[in-house]
Amino acid sequence: MKITQFHIYSILLLNSLWFLNACDTAKSLSKDSKTVTDTIKFDKSSRFSYGIARVEKDSSSFFIFKNGQTAFQKLLQEFHPLDSVVPVNGGMIHSYKNEEKIMRIVQLDNGNYGMLNDLAEWVLQPEYDKIEFVYNRYVKIEKDGKTTYADSWGKLLVPLKFDSIQIMSSRYFDVKKDEKWGVHDTEKHKIIIPFEYDHFDYCSGCEKKSDYFYAEKDGKWGVINLKNKVLVPFNYEYVHSNIRSDEWVAAFRKDGKNVIINIPQQKEYKAPEYDRFQIENGHLIAAKTIDNQRFYGVINRNGKEVVPFQYSAIYNSYSSFQSGPYLSIKKDEKFGIIDTLGNVIIPPTYKRQLRVQDHYFISRENGKVGVLNQENKQVLPPNYDEIIIAEIKTDENKTEFIFKLTANEKYGLYFPKTGKLIHPEYDDIEFLSDRQRTPYVSKANGKGLISLEKDGKTKLYNLSTNTMIADDYVDFRFLPYQKILVREENYGDQGLYDLNEDKLILPIKYKFVQVLKKPKLIKVVKEAGNYQTQSGLFDETGKELLPINYADIKQIDTSKFLLHEKDSLYYIYTVKNHKKEKLPFSKVSVNDSTSLLTARKKEKWYLYDSKREKRLLEEGYSEIYQFRNGNYIVIQKDSTNQLKFGYADKDGKMIVPVAYDIRPTTYLPSLENKRYLFLKKRDKATGNMLQGFANFEGKVVVPPHFDKVYPDGNGNGFFTMKNNHYGVITADGREILKPLYIIGIDGPFNSRTLEMDFHFPVPFQENNSWKYMTENGKILPIKSSDLILFQ
Repeated sequence: MKITQFHIYSILLLNSLWFLNACDTAKSLSKDSKTVTDTIKFDKSSRFSYGIARVEKDSSSFFIFKNGQTAFQKLLQEFHPLDSVVPVNGGMIHSYKNEEKIMRIVQLDNGNYGMLNDLAEWVLQPEYDKIEFVYNRYVKIEKDGKTTYADSWGKLLVPLKFDSIQIMSSRYFDVKKDEKWGVHDTEKHKIIIPFEYDHFDYCSGCEKKSDYFYAEKDGKWGVINLKNKVLVPFNYEYVHSNIRSDEWVAAFRKDGKNVIINIPQQKEYKAPEYDRFQIENGHLIAAKTIDNQRFYGVINRNGKEVVPFQYSAIYNSYSSFQSGPYLSIKKDEKFGIIDTLGNVIIPPTYKRQLRVQDHYFISRENGKVGVLNQENKQVLPPNYDEIIIAEIKTDENKTEFIFKLTANEKYGLYFPKTGKLIHPEYDDIEFLSDRQRTPYVSKANGKGLISLEKDGKTKLYNLSTNTMIADDYVDFRFLPYQKILVREENYGDQGLYDLNEDKLILPIKYKFVQVLKKPKLIKVVKEAGNYQTQSGLFDETGKELLPINYADIKQIDTSKFLLHEKDSLYYIYTVKNHKKEKLPFSKVSVNDSTSLLTARKKEKWYLYDSKREKRLLEEGYSEIYQFRNGNYIVIQKDSTNQLKFGYADKDGKMIVPVAYDIRPTTYLPSLENKRYLFLKKRDKATGNMLQGFANFEGKVVVPPHFDKVYPDGNGNGFFTMKNNHYGVITADGREILKPLYIIGIDGPFNSRTLEMDFHFPVPFQENNSWKYMTENGKILPIKSSDLILFQ
């Protein structure tokens, strides 16, 4: 349910519908609300939304509970509380809202703040100086100069006893007391860092959660761990940038100059010995000036020099925002590759910087690119315009690296696992997912298939078997169990390719091929001339089970099929024993999600239980139609040749007798409702059809006495209409308002389902006053002269 800020009322009067859009209404009063027995009169009142209504009296506007007692003066914020907060990539989080619940931050006329839930209960009593929902996650609370935070449901995360509070992470909060700061752990429910610091900072956005804090003491910054042990002494200035959560501190300065600190060694890296710092994949790339020349080296996360200071440059060799175990080096104007252990992988002999993808290195010479491996061996010569290395999912837990090659605007592939090369001669290459073609990306999640298009024809390469599927196809589609539907011409005949067997198991000559999931069978349809088709059935290997000479084959359930051989000849086919049983009916059809068939014999329709081999509804009817809700409408002519209808349930048992009236021209799907069974009865005096409803057990909850009946879309009950006035019947069939009134609804009217949304208490107009009827049939002690918007 979405929160709506503005509401437009609907009032049912005569034939006019003015629509009201209002939030859900709760069915309980505030715990603090006092019992009120006398009816309270207001100038104007709104619908109730989550147990609260807005009223106007003597030119003032405020909000009330269902008993008429004043609830609050201002509605400041509405939000959905969070069911969960889940970490995602890059240190980010994703919040999941509970769309069925709502929280409201409100202010009373005395200035106090409180928070109500969707039941109009105080989850935060109206006793606070300020309450605010912040960062789309937390509730900030202030009272008597103290501040704290609660979660989105109103549960306090930190006691309300500190002078100030800041969010370090979902677990840690830095809190202030007597002008000093400490750290509160919400999991341990206690202060874990004492109040002896001036400020704190913490990398809450880092993907690797930190086990230490940046802290200021006596005007200087250092680093402490979760046990208040000093990791970096308090000797530094803080620049409020480059904050990290690993073994390096890059956010400090000393004497106004940048300094990098390795926490394990507590060692400083700063000018004049070092300059030009960069941290990549936990390793510090730094520069030293030796004999008036700047040279670069690498220090690992433990403070050990792993690459000597002998290179004129060291770069991150990956794409933006990526890092890995390799670095690009430059020496004597030539480029190479080292790893973070200090090993030289590719000596600096190349004129241009090498690009790294996984454990491969793309080199460029004379405007062309090639590929080297970890042993500095040439995988592909520099003969290509572009090479993209992709990691492709070939099975549930298997991936494979593949190179896409470009040369002269044509595309090819190289498979390092097998050494197979497909020269660039194709117009397009795509990896295929299980349902569609997807553009070539650097990491594809597909089915181990690659399409190669040339001159409008497509070949498929099967990574599982490392073979090219021999034939050219113009169209293909994935089906269950590693099957592919293939065509040689657009909109032409279909065939079936089995990827596991790496062969065509059904030739391309069928109008339609369907792979069934349970049981694992294949249905085929073939042209038979004169606009007729014939169907057959094959097993999953393509072996024929039923010849292609049936007018139609329909699946009943996981073990049986309905076979229509010709004219009025029908069979039930059982897969397990390959048995055909002839049915004693002239016409048979399959219904959805059931073993019951609709069958005709001697102009009468029945239900036939294919599991029990038993005919149901023995009387026989003129028509039987299954609704999507699983029930059946059954129609019969009475002794006066008039059509009557009733209902059978999903098991074929009559639950509503065939006693209701229907016109021959009625479109049967228009009678369907997701919760109820529509009833119609002809008014003998006027000839008009009166309406009502029964439930799925067959109980009449709304007798067919009304001109119109509109079910509520949420299952709360029904609006009834008689002589252009309206009433209300509850979902269990209690008439709490006779059709004598003007009524406010949630609106708008759903013309497709013929439903109107409403919630209790329902506003209705009587004797020029608006009143409120509850679900239990009681009128609230509230009335007003006019109906207004909630907000």
